[in-house]
Amino acid sequence: RDSLTQARDEPELQLRDLEVGQAADAVVALMAGHGLAPGEVMVLARKRAMLARVAQALATRGVPHVVAEALALHEAPESLDLVALLDVLASPGHDLALARALRCPLFGASDGDLLWLAQATAPGRSWLDTLLRAGAPPSPELARAQRLLADWTELAGRLPPHDLLDRIVHEGDLLP
Repeated sequence: RDSLTQARDEPELQLRDLEVGQAADAVVALMAGHGLAPGEVMVLARKRAMLARVAQALATRGVPHVVAEALALHEAPESLDLVALLDVLASPGHDLALARALRCPLFGASDGDLLWLAQATAPGRSWLDTLLRAGAPPSPELARAQRLLADWTELAGRLPPHDLLDRIVHEGDLLP
């Protein structure tokens, strides 16, 4: 066959196209038969590539849709915030990781809180040490961070990583 003038005939692609069409038709039937809005139907697939094909099929049928972003978990801001927190627990002298952890939604510290911490830290000491030894942190956010970090720092040397992570998620109320 002349590849410039004749399309390749691959049975597997034809089967995928048939499956994608059936999935899009099933979505249309669900919406029409049960009065569902497009936002109430979710299509799941083993591979993201299939979802892109389903999205194309839905578009040709005039069905509004959204395709999940291809954001790797290790690049998500929430993951990076949690990694910063774990970094502080593993390396208490890592002030930059503590700054990121304190600024994340888990603690919600302000720029002023970080400035206070930087000014209150004596040369040669870590921010974490200063925070944990502070009599009365200047904000409720830092007071909460002080309480939680004191517990987690103590547990970091005793618990397996998955148990410590579970405690952080639950005690830090991370899901909301």
